[in-house]
Amino acid sequence: MMSAILKIKPQIDQNDAKKMERSLFDRFKNIGKQAKKTLRDVVSGGLLGFAVGLAQSMLSPIEEVETRIKAMLDKAGELADIAEDFNTSTGKLRQLEVLGLVNGLKSENLKAMLTAFRDSVELARAQIEKKEPLDEKTSLVQNFAGRTDMAEAFFEFIQSLRQIQGAQRNNIERTLFGNVQRGGARRFIDNAGVVHGPQGYVNPRVGEFTKAATKLEDLNDKYTMDKFSQESREILNYSANLNKGLLDQMIGYENRQKAKELRQLQNYTELAAARLAIDKLNGILENVTGLLTKLVGYLGQFLTYLQNSPLTKGFMKVIGVK
Repeated sequence: MMSAILKIKPQIDQNDAKKMERSLFDRFKNIGKQAKKTLRDVVSGGLLGFAVGLAQSMLSPIEEVETRIKAMLDKAGELADIAEDFNTSTGKLRQLEVLGLVNGLKSENLKAMLTAFRDSVELARAQIEKKEPLDEKTSLVQNFAGRTDMAEAFFEFIQSLRQIQGAQRNNIERTLFGNVQRGGARRFIDNAGVVHGPQGYVNPRVGEFTKAATKLEDLNDKYTMDKFSQESREILNYSANLNKGLLDQMIGYENRQKAKELRQLQNYTELAAARLAIDKLNGILENVTGLLTKLVGYLGQFLTYLQNSPLTKGFMKVIGVK
């Protein structure tokens, strides 16, 4: 009986074979259509993304240039304001800043020194006009009371201070600037006699810088006025087009969003329980998957055993397992 069973050869009916063939053909046809559609979507989406990326890459440098232009206009306006505050030109002020930076003196620290000097000169001028006695601070700068350009006067004072050393210089610095100057400020004073100062346009580029800064200042003023006009028109346009209906729509949307947030808050316990249940389910599925993996591994080992066993080699060949 067993020998008769082992001699049976599996055969497929011709009609069944054709049905299988048509079924496979239809499946491959559907797969081809789906692949074609997917490819078309990818290409069209890729082209759209490429176009958007190209537009952004073109706009980005423009925005960077505009940002730099606005920053330069602001810088020019700031320099002009500071120069006016010390009754000097932007070129002379800039040269002082350069001399400071060469010696490691930051612009804000230089401005603090310049401000202290200017305030002392103005106080000395007032005391002289009122014929009041000069104090320790104003007596240090009384020779500059008749000067108007504080950048020039300040640098001349620094050059004279350079010639003084020891405790006397420390006392002057402490009296005028609040403390003994160190680091970049000390190097700025020590080197004041070997570099060109702002007075008398010693550096011809001072005049060029002043001219350029003045031009930028004028452009900054025009830009500021244009922005002011733009904001004024914007206020008028908003006033003409904004109404309570639009605000009601905005409030309505915000109310719906807040109601949604409130529902989420109220349902937090249920959501947390659902998340816990999902975590447990995932854990069960992981265990089942691990068990199935082990079973498949055991099945593979069992098949290998059957292939190598003398008792089942013939049967394994009949069913097509070699």
